[in-house]
Amino acid sequence: MKKVFLIAILVGQIGIAQEAGKIGELLRNEATSGEMYKQKMDWEYSGKTTRRYDYQRERTTTRTNNYRWNLDFGYTEIFLRIPEEGYFTIKVADQVMSNASGKFRFFDVNAGRVPISIYENGFLIYRTHILAQNNTRTVLDFFTAYGLYLLSVYPVGNQQYGINDWNDIWNNPYHNNRYIGNVMPDVDFNNFVRAMENISAFDDARIDFVNQQINNTDFTSHQIRIILDKISFEKKKLALAQQLYPICVDKNNFYIVYDSFTFDSYKRDLMKFVSQYR
Repeated sequence: MKKVFLIAILVGQIGIAQEAGKIGELLRNEATSGEMYKQKMDWEYSGKTTRRYDYQRERTTTRTNNYRWNLDFGYTEIFLRIPEEGYFTIKVADQVMSNASGKFRFFDVNAGRVPISIYENGFLIYRTHILAQNNTRTVLDFFTAYGLYLLSVYPVGNQQYGINDWNDIWNNPYHNNRYIGNVMPDVDFNNFVRAMENISAFDDARIDFVNQQINNTDFTSHQIRIILDKISFEKKKLALAQQLYPICVDKNNFYIVYDSFTFDSYKRDLMKFVSQYR
């Protein structure tokens, strides 16, 4: 009976975690009702007019010896998943990919404002854009009934290029203890801590500095421990720890944070907060 109960809980959690449209930031569909399911892949939209795409302008008519050896407009990657049956075409900037597998990986995309268009069976169903930072990978999920969701953005250099990682990377944001999120690489985090120390020797100023970063960054338990060690007063340290816990990406390791406290009473208060957090 106990085994059946545990299996039921696990299945329920997986079902909730993977529910469409529950994770990530919804990106607004910029395609008009007049375009959706009417504009085909070989047509393009400009202002208020739609015209057939001129493929002739993509042709190379002349050759020169002016090779572009070090052309650099920034580098970013776009990973987009469509966990539904169907044949979709994704256009990211000047790259196009079509398949029925639902996984689209775009490399060598120029950083900056990146347009994204989604076609089903050749017809436009969604169009939007993202602001892609240099040397990052943006992970997206698309659902025809809900829209396009930005799941996470993180440094490219912080990941291994294994096929298993690529195939499972979309699932990471759905699991707290595996979520990659927007965690700073070690070099960036060390710079962040040094900047916090240089801001002021007073706790309030350092806490304010951390607060301005919270909306854009997640932290590991180890990073939270380092941040708290820079705060002198236990009461303020406790308040900051409670504030950082919800954006901790590896809550299973949060126990290492308790050692940042000198007094057992504050440790117990934090433990109580963690045990009651939902």
